[in-house]
Amino acid sequence: QDLSVYLEYINNVNYNWGSSGACYGGENTSENRKFFGHEGNFINNYYKPGPATPSGTHYFFNQSLQRDGATSLGPSKWHFSGNIMEGDDAVTADNWKGFKNSTSYSIDDIKVDTIIQTSGDHDHQKYHYDWDTYTYKNYETAAEAYESVLAAVGAWPRDLIDTRIVKSVREGLAPYGNHGIIDLPSQAEGPLAYDTFDRVVDSDGDGMDDAWELANGLSPADPADGNSLTELGYTALEVYLNSLVGENIKHDFSTVGIQSEHADQRLELASTIVTEELEILCDEDLDGAYIYTINGTRIMGVKIEGGKTLSVSGLESGYYIIAVYTKAGDAKIAKFLKK
Repeated sequence: QDLSVYLEYINNVNYNWGSSGACYGGENTSENRKFFGHEGNFINNYYKPGPATPSGTHYFFNQSLQRDGATSLGPSKWHFSGNIMEGDDAVTADNWKGFKNSTSYSIDDIKVDTIIQTSGDHDHQKYHYDWDTYTYKNYETAAEAYESVLAAVGAWPRDLIDTRIVKSVREGLAPYGNHGIIDLPSQAEGPLAYDTFDRVVDSDGDGMDDAWELANGLSPADPADGNSLTELGYTALEVYLNSLVGENIKHDFSTVGIQSEHADQRLELASTIVTEELEILCDEDLDGAYIYTINGTRIMGVKIEGGKTLSVSGLESGYYIIAVYTKAGDAKIAKFLKK
């Protein structure tokens, strides 16, 4: 089990959950006093009861329990704000009325009024990161999230299943299974047969549309540039995939890590499968080289003087990318396999 977790649950749409305790967790079960417990932010989510949802009071969350023998430093902490419970104005106005209480702790024991940020005070928080950079903070309201999620969720073009699910959520329907809860595909549309299409041209097989690569400074002839990195560490492939659902990640692949490659940046190697040495085929005067893992982590840098061979005997087996820099300041890039 996870002894200590930092959780964010933001801008989701929840429909037709099957029990009042469908969302629960954060139980104090640890006998290790190093740990403080879970911390969770539930912010601006939209909850819509359906035919399978129990009648009566609707809950966002089933409160944490204290198990026998638990000696952790304290109960899990929770922040709830901006969540909408459709059809329940009281719970929408005061999210803590949608928190199902137990006898273990009072609301005051577990409630945090402001958004929880990891402080570094506890054992699980010693692995620091830039909170402002990596924590989602451009929230939509719950009502806005309801519309944007239903507008973009699912596969595109939508198949019968995704179309049915979105329609069911919007109209409050549950046409299949036990009030919408299915256990087998045969209880709904069943497995579907899908046609294949060649609507995207991906010449180098890196998962990105050629047209998108050209528009974003990448090369449709280079399978390695899918691992070009943004300043925040996202790969070009991640940027492309997110763009398909309208999420635009700021990117300039020439600023960090592996440079984006154009035709004049290709590096020729005597062989792209090597065991001991890389032989670089380049007429220009070279200055230095960096070797990166396939996910963009730089692991080696060398000064090149005279010869154009580079020892790679110390590398583990696998694919790598080499970026060679000329004395004129240009970069040339190639992928190779170390055996």
